[in-house]
Amino acid sequence: MSEIAKLGPRIGVGRTAEVFGLGDDRVVKLFYPGFPLAHVEAEANASELVAKAGLPAPGFHGLVEIGGRSGIVYERLDGETILQALRRRPQELLRLTRQFAELHRQLHQCEISALRPYRGALAGRIEQAPGLSDADKARVIDYMHRLRADPPMVCHGDFHPDNVMLTHRGPVVIDWMAACAGEPAADVARTLLLLTIGTPVDMDPLARLMMLLFRRLFCHRYQAHYFSGSELTPGRVRSWLPVLAATRLAEGIENETGQLLALAKTGLNR
Repeated sequence: MSEIAKLGPRIGVGRTAEVFGLGDDRVVKLFYPGFPLAHVEAEANASELVAKAGLPAPGFHGLVEIGGRSGIVYERLDGETILQALRRRPQELLRLTRQFAELHRQLHQCEISALRPYRGALAGRIEQAPGLSDADKARVIDYMHRLRADPPMVCHGDFHPDNVMLTHRGPVVIDWMAACAGEPAADVARTLLLLTIGTPVDMDPLARLMMLLFRRLFCHRYQAHYFSGSELTPGRVRSWLPVLAATRLAEGIENETGQLLALAKTGLNR
């Protein structure tokens, strides 16, 4: 029997890894073969830092190698994500969007200088973005460096409703691979991009319309709650959208490419 077969049941599947039970109180996030070790180590480092800082994150229990695959051991969380809760109980949208926005603001009030700089990480991803010429990449990066610089705070880098779990100890943010120290405006822009970009596939027209309307309402309420308790302004967040669109291109999500290219190039015309 292989080492992986000896693990507990598989309880999650993502684009980069699978999650397996590991005893009663832990799980292991096991990355697919060939996934860059540097990315695994970056997530492990960020996860350890935010857990030690007391942020709402899973307990971190170290790096492992199982069956030739790199993994990270975390505290086991029992509950559902905000996205799952919305699908099951859409009538709770207002409460859940408030909780989502307040949690994001909480992260942005914490400073962890040991996290990697957000602007540097974004520039590296822009360099990998397909569909942009080398000259366009340089112009987007130059545009980014001319944006207002604020004190670097904790930025999750991938904050969306499926990365927040509702547990018995409160909401917990998972998947810290993209975490950095940077401007909250950029992190909010990334969230707005994730909430609005792309078109649902494999749905009949009515279901697709309902999904888009529901997503738009969630996005609207998230912004209302976030900005009502923050000095950050919508204009400063919007100024980051071309940069975050360019970084999203590097993820290679085909049905988003046209929208992302158009949005990224608006920054080149400013």
